[in-house]
Amino acid sequence: MSLFQLAYSNVRENRRSYVSFFASFAFSVMVFYIFDAIATAPEIAAGGYKGAMALDGSLHVARWVIAVFSFFFTLYSNSAFLKMRKRDLGIMALLGATPCQVRSMLLLENAIIGLTSIVAGLSVGALLSRLIAMATLQMLRLDIPAPAGLAVNLHSIWRTALIYAGLFSAISLLNTVSVRTSQVIQLVRAPKKPKSPPATSPILFVLGVACLAGGYYVAYTLTPWQVVHAMFPVTAVVCVGTYLFFTQVSVVVLRHLSDRKSLYYRNINLITLSDLTFQMKDNARVLAAVTILSAIVLTSSGVVYSMGEIGLREVQSHFVRSVSFALAGPDDAREVVDSYVRALEAGGVRLEDGIARIPYLNAEVEKIDNGDPERKTAFLISEDDYNEWAERAGTSPIQIEPGCAVELMPVASGDQAGKMEAVPNNAIRIQRGGHETELTYCGHMRTDLRAASSMNYWYRTWTSLIAIDSGDIQDIAGLGSDGGDGVIFSCDVENWKVAERAEQAARTLLPEDRLADYTSIISTYAEENTHYGVTMFVAVFMMFLFFLASSSMLYFRFFLQLREDREKYTALRRLGLSWREIRAIVSREMAVLFFMPWVVATLHQTFALRSFATAIDTSVWSYGAVAAVAFLIPQTAYFLAARGAYLAELAPVAK
Repeated sequence: MSLFQLAYSNVRENRRSYVSFFASFAFSVMVFYIFDAIATAPEIAAGGYKGAMALDGSLHVARWVIAVFSFFFTLYSNSAFLKMRKRDLGIMALLGATPCQVRSMLLLENAIIGLTSIVAGLSVGALLSRLIAMATLQMLRLDIPAPAGLAVNLHSIWRTALIYAGLFSAISLLNTVSVRTSQVIQLVRAPKKPKSPPATSPILFVLGVACLAGGYYVAYTLTPWQVVHAMFPVTAVVCVGTYLFFTQVSVVVLRHLSDRKSLYYRNINLITLSDLTFQMKDNARVLAAVTILSAIVLTSSGVVYSMGEIGLREVQSHFVRSVSFALAGPDDAREVVDSYVRALEAGGVRLEDGIARIPYLNAEVEKIDNGDPERKTAFLISEDDYNEWAERAGTSPIQIEPGCAVELMPVASGDQAGKMEAVPNNAIRIQRGGHETELTYCGHMRTDLRAASSMNYWYRTWTSLIAIDSGDIQDIAGLGSDGGDGVIFSCDVENWKVAERAEQAARTLLPEDRLADYTSIISTYAEENTHYGVTMFVAVFMMFLFFLASSSMLYFRFFLQLREDREKYTALRRLGLSWREIRAIVSREMAVLFFMPWVVATLHQTFALRSFATAIDTSVWSYGAVAAVAFLIPQTAYFLAARGAYLAELAPVAK
């Protein structure tokens, strides 16, 4: 039998041990290829569409995060498999295999696994790339066909294959060269040595509890200004506490449970608790690593999900009208506005009552507020036109005395429409047609006539709107015109969340050179939703990749000790335990080792999101709960699959 045949036979015989690593590595290859294919497709890379910058940045960062993560994951996995094979390698050495032959066989095994994973990942990626491309284009709301180049992107295939082949080869060489045949021979008898009871230190136990409790307390009590500065120190302390939790605290707790005789001697608890004590200590590093990785994934997922949902919610809360704009053109502005409305309705948009079409005069004004003059462009509307709209819209009218002027400001968050704030003893000078008119500036009133977002409210990016007495506005109109008169339009849309395409089509009817102050919740929400969708698109793949990796690390640990467990459970079977009781012991131990990291990681996430909520002054616990449950569901499915595979390996000798 050649070395290649021997390596192939070894991989085939140990396929249950390798399947988890194979799936994780192939999935990372698939995701890298899909992200690279989407990012480099001409239709996507050209940009110029909504969300282009967010998509390009997310895909660029995600590709290299996946590559770096794959390196460390492969390094750990390859090292774990090497430990699992050391006894077999020792037997080969005892039978006369040279160190060169042992290393060559290991390299061939790694080459078979790596090449198969890369081919499988690229094959699935090529099959799914068109589907993913269609989903991406739909998410970006682009009316272009799915890029043909995404079906089989040869450049992305070669780039992905070279990166992962190089990565896998480097790690295989690094781990294989470290094998020492003499050391391997000594390890053949190592499993025969009895294990000593796990030792704990009272100092380390107290330190572990203090690190976790202190980290949680600081995270819970941070002020918004302290969150950024304390994030890394608190994370480091909690990581130390997590490691000590599994090496010290968990062992002490299990020993305490063992001291309770009524619990310890009930049914199979004696075996379960005793074995878990060793399992916790032996697997402490892996459990701590999985917990920290899971906490990062859960927290990141909660942050991304909450930021997206909060952003969409904020958009809705900051708009009191769906659409508003000013269109210049005294002759045909109203006709153009009417055609805009008809286009919206033709596109399936349902408009509520209270549509505003208010004529305005364009003028330069100088407002003297407490002796400090402020000069700017303003739209002047009459009191009667405003009140006519207010009656139809069911909002508060305005009463203006002749010779007075009132500035109409958008409703800010927490304000109420119709709220008047008087400003006595101030004046406003209106310049139009080479003439100047001075009125008394009586103050400003909040109105929901205009759809102002939080940005143009705080930064005052809209043109000032001033209401004056109907008689005064006729006098000002008679002074002449500087151009720019037109119509102010605003409306409310019932189905605004699905009106983006209709609004885009209708807006093409509005001459851009005559359009001012165009503000729309429809386009703003769609843009925010696009950015959110792009981020979630990348985050879901990343979360699933990290989930597979963390679960695979636990899977490896069980199959690393499979040979010892076969001997252990065979002995227990001879002592009289039934296969049903052995299944229960295995299920309990695997459940604790699989779900304990999730429990601790969820606890970490809760306090981390508490700090995040403090920083943004918004409750996000519900979003974190959704992320935790979303992580738990595939974790449970993976546990059931791993448990089934493990029991299938034990059954021939222990059933």
